[in-house]
Amino acid sequence: MYHRNVFTIILACFSHFSRSLERRGDHNEQITSTEAAPGGARRIHQAAPASCAITEAHVAYTLSKIQNAQMHYSPYPHTVIEDIYSPDVYACMLKQLPPNQDAYSRSDGHFKQGEGRYALLIRSTDDNVGPGILNKKKKKWTPIPASPNINSTYWTDWARAYGAETLKNAWLQKFNVTLAVRSPNWQSIAKKLYMRMELNRDISGYAIGPHTDAPYKWITMLYYLPQDASMSTAGTQIVRSTKGTSQKESKWMDPKDKQWQIVKQAPFIPNTVMAFAICDQSWHAVPKVGNKAVRNTIQTFIRGVDAKQVPPKGKCPAV
Repeated sequence: MYHRNVFTIILACFSHFSRSLERRGDHNEQITSTEAAPGGARRIHQAAPASCAITEAHVAYTLSKIQNAQMHYSPYPHTVIEDIYSPDVYACMLKQLPPNQDAYSRSDGHFKQGEGRYALLIRSTDDNVGPGILNKKKKKWTPIPASPNINSTYWTDWARAYGAETLKNAWLQKFNVTLAVRSPNWQSIAKKLYMRMELNRDISGYAIGPHTDAPYKWITMLYYLPQDASMSTAGTQIVRSTKGTSQKESKWMDPKDKQWQIVKQAPFIPNTVMAFAICDQSWHAVPKVGNKAVRNTIQTFIRGVDAKQVPPKGKCPAV
């Protein structure tokens, strides 16, 4: 009798343990795994959800991240925000990135193939939303249809959701300290400003020297889209000129010039954005992309149609 009871207890424990393992296995399939990738990096394994539809809750999540982000003021106002998108949205974004450079060859020609950067407009103006080609001379916008190289439906929905007026206004308000120097009544100009969004893919050898950004831009947001943190040192460098050099326009300067001091570098890690408002000393640069490396980003600018329609760059605020 005793042996039979012991056997019954052991059998019950084994059955409970098996069911526990099964439940744990089911759970692990649903959560984000951070299994170590080659080189010690932490790789994102969260699968994209069954539906990649972007909801009001997703946009509200990002709005809250912008509004509550910490500001940094040296050498000019800027912010770096981690987890800027809801995790399931970020998983979908990675899934929907073009699989190769073919989609990027159909860009507006600002960056040519062979220069290390491939660019694809996904929002040109508030009226031209979704992947497309902009003929600047004819001022004609031609949408790009869906293909194996680009999910135009997804990126159109994405650009419409994250180019919303509420997000634009949140970014503008975030950098009020800089914008108020440029134009004390900048709020009256805000309606004329719009978001331009561009999928970028940088490959081996690409780099950008120190520059401040063109005067028709008001705010620059650089969204980083890596799978893991193995390229963490590929983020945007925030630069100071020891000579106090300023720019009314914008051109790339020689990074080897000894006047440039790298103050900090935004980490190129998953689901992160670095943002700042343009001013006459908003110097920043991009280090050279390493051999066989790929750097996926979304460049977003709040801008005017051209520099003539907006006030010139202001001085960076003294803070």
